[in-house]
Amino acid sequence: MSNTIRTSILAIGLFVLGSTFWFSPNSLKLLNNQDYLFNYEAPANHEAPVNEPRPETDQKEQPQKAPPHEEILGEITKNLKTVREELLIPQEEPSKTRLGQNTLYALASERVVNLFCELEKNEVAIATGVIIHPDGYILTNAHVTDTAKPKPCLIRNGSPARNYAIAERIFIPPQFSSTSTARENLAKDIALWKITKVLNDDQSSAKFSALAIRPAFQVTDKAPYATFSYPAELLGSPIIVSALYLSFSETIVQAHDAYFIESTQGLGSQKGSSGGILLDPYTGEFAGLIFAINDEKTQSIAERTLFSLTPFAINEAVRNATRKDLDAYLAELP
Repeated sequence: MSNTIRTSILAIGLFVLGSTFWFSPNSLKLLNNQDYLFNYEAPANHEAPVNEPRPETDQKEQPQKAPPHEEILGEITKNLKTVREELLIPQEEPSKTRLGQNTLYALASERVVNLFCELEKNEVAIATGVIIHPDGYILTNAHVTDTAKPKPCLIRNGSPARNYAIAERIFIPPQFSSTSTARENLAKDIALWKITKVLNDDQSSAKFSALAIRPAFQVTDKAPYATFSYPAELLGSPIIVSALYLSFSETIVQAHDAYFIESTQGLGSQKGSSGGILLDPYTGEFAGLIFAINDEKTQSIAERTLFSLTPFAINEAVRNATRKDLDAYLAELP
């Protein structure tokens, strides 16, 4: 299982999803020099779509191509093999009753957000994130904006996504690089943002609905998981601004190890979905953080493979940088 992940995730063409959907705010008139935020008239009375999971189809296994730098990848894999990895607690047998789609969607829609992050050269990165703490801490990918001092991001939520809050980045792993596909680098593709201002004054003092992350949680191969994200690849710019919906689909785990999850395609395998989440459809528990697809040149979504970080990997990225587990680190922040 580990060998499969090692070959797949490090193959040539691994493609991150968040910082890949660029557009110029000047051409779209989203941003101007005076104001970072933009306003729009959102269509009224829209129901958020819940997409039926696609039935799994039989597919012939394709032989894996060996990566060109196999000896280097092997060394990186050994570096990531830690004693803590062996201490992962085996999961109990999951409930056999799946949660209803409306229940899963309601759970995700209160916690999953859309990020608009202004970059250099008048570009904006569109990504997804998830609120993981009642004080407004958001988890997304580091590659969305990995500059030393990024500008605040506009946070949107709902379906369609509407202006909701402003957030500032508070954590990114040291030495992370959005241009490196080394396994050791990919394993720490996370960033934490803090909501600093809520645009609706009625919610400014309220606690946020949050999704807890349990580092010991492990996915099961061949099992289904729900994905939630704000994919924007197939949409035109006016739709992205005024009618971008939270998408719900299903993915099947093909292989996993302590750090990475490889799964079948879904609506989440589109640009804009970085920072989207996998949920256990039986318990509603956080199962993974979407960060990449297998190949930039794969235009057909049906042919893509989705890669996500495990809860263990997320916690390790924080622990290795701060010497604290994720929960302890967030509890100490102001």
